[in-house]
Amino acid sequence: MSQSTQNGFHERNRYRKSPPDFYALAQKFPALLPHLRNVDATRKSAGFAWDDPYALRELTTVLLKHDFGVKWTMPINRLCPPVPNRLNYLHWIEELVEKADREGLVGDVSSTQSKNTKVFAGLDIGTGASCIFPLLGTSLHPDWTFIATEIDNTSYSAALINLQKNPHLIGRIKLKHVVDNQFFKGALDEESKSAITFSMCNPPFFANSDEIKPHPHAFCMGSPHEMIYPGGEVCFVSEMVDQSVTYKERIVWFTSMLGKKSSLRPLLAKMRSTKQVTYYCTTDFCQGQTKRWGIAWTFHEELRSAFESSEGVVTKVLGKRKAYRKRQLEFQININDSTSKLPEHATLCNDSLVC
Repeated sequence: MSQSTQNGFHERNRYRKSPPDFYALAQKFPALLPHLRNVDATRKSAGFAWDDPYALRELTTVLLKHDFGVKWTMPINRLCPPVPNRLNYLHWIEELVEKADREGLVGDVSSTQSKNTKVFAGLDIGTGASCIFPLLGTSLHPDWTFIATEIDNTSYSAALINLQKNPHLIGRIKLKHVVDNQFFKGALDEESKSAITFSMCNPPFFANSDEIKPHPHAFCMGSPHEMIYPGGEVCFVSEMVDQSVTYKERIVWFTSMLGKKSSLRPLLAKMRSTKQVTYYCTTDFCQGQTKRWGIAWTFHEELRSAFESSEGVVTKVLGKRKAYRKRQLEFQININDSTSKLPEHATLCNDSLVC
């Protein structure tokens, strides 16, 4: 199973046991001071203005600088990524990469480092203005590189600025401006034929603007192309699955984050109907009142065998129902009741670090 804990943070997530101390951070980064709430100078504690998009942007800026040495900025009209949530997705991918590495499927020998050093290449589809996954991934792993794609002009320009702010990472992140929804073609066709270890994506959740119903305590800024896609995330990822067949020899793991639990069932059906997919898995990411899901698939038979013969790195979200049924003679569990309490799409609560 994925290395997660009861509070939803991945075992490797630095914020699992050490959540941000807003009061202490504001002493080091005064720009955070106006966004504190319920400040208690005696106890040196403070809350945070979760309903303010400017506050959220400032918090992300501070966490990236303080905890990862990354300089960062972003337009206020683009989605602001919560750092702890994005870390969870990256840590799950780490597990998938490690599994594939043990099977000898990933890692090119670096031409610039020691001949014994492997380099693992990631593809971030729709990196956004934040370029958050490449910046975090390369900061965490000196042996990771990224190709990051973006279709929106404003987001591309903002992502480029963030790369320029971090010259120590520029050589390991290649930003590409693509012009259509060919998820892999524009990113890979001009590249060398070296293997890509994984792809990742945070797709638009919604099919139309009517589906966007913010949490009453949330304030979410984002452009339409970041939030809306015809048919929603199910159609988006389904198209990605179709296109992935063409690149099955180039990319070892294909992955995506999901914002709706209801998207899992049709997407798992899509995996089963795509005969060349040899293995697929799911997990969940949860902090506070926010829940998101992850899905991954591969065309490598070796990985299917590896997972079937050992502990996996997945949480089979929908597969839990079968496990419950096996124990029904001893315990009466109402699956419908338990799953219906999960939020249908990600929200931002006023005491959570994620949105």
